[in-house]
Amino acid sequence: MFTNQKSVYLPMIKNLAFVFCFALASNHVYTQVVLVNLHAYQLNEKIQLNWTLDAGGTCNGIQVYRSGNGVDFNMIGEIDGICGSVFEPQQFVFDDPSPLPFQTNYYKIITGDGQQSHVIWVDYAFVSSGYFYIENPVNAGSLLYLKQGEKFKLAFYTKDGKKVLETQPASDIVYIGNFISQLPKGILFLYIEAENGSHVSYRLLNP
Repeated sequence: MFTNQKSVYLPMIKNLAFVFCFALASNHVYTQVVLVNLHAYQLNEKIQLNWTLDAGGTCNGIQVYRSGNGVDFNMIGEIDGICGSVFEPQQFVFDDPSPLPFQTNYYKIITGDGQQSHVIWVDYAFVSSGYFYIENPVNAGSLLYLKQGEKFKLAFYTKDGKKVLETQPASDIVYIGNFISQLPKGILFLYIEAENGSHVSYRLLNP
């Protein structure tokens, strides 16, 4: 009789344990997350976003949005599930494989609890075009890669169209940071012209 009772109660105990664990998982208490170090840059023919959720908070998923004008955003991807950790910072990487070509791409992320990041932006050009700029705002480490074996002319303009600097780099890797001290603060435009007549321009921020 005792043996039969045990065989009946044991499955009941297992079922109760499963229900209890499921209830804990489904009733996860999310705490406010703090997003830090949101960056974006061109990596070959994609744009890569990196950000960190500071320790101490969790959220239910993250959505990534992109815009071509900085106002109208569309979701281009999401990270499902619980994100963040109460114990340590958590880093995230997201690749946009199809950026809007030859224009500024604006990005922001929204966490599952509705928090929005600040907006970041990257000027994008196909690598096959021969040149691309990889960091904004400009700083001492900002680089411009030019196609090897070709000559280029670079010109910097203020937002009202005044040319402030022109140069012909001797190397295919140009440290934009070398020109910071010669450029005014604020929004600038970098005009790149190849010897075959093709050209492209980038909007820069010199903080």
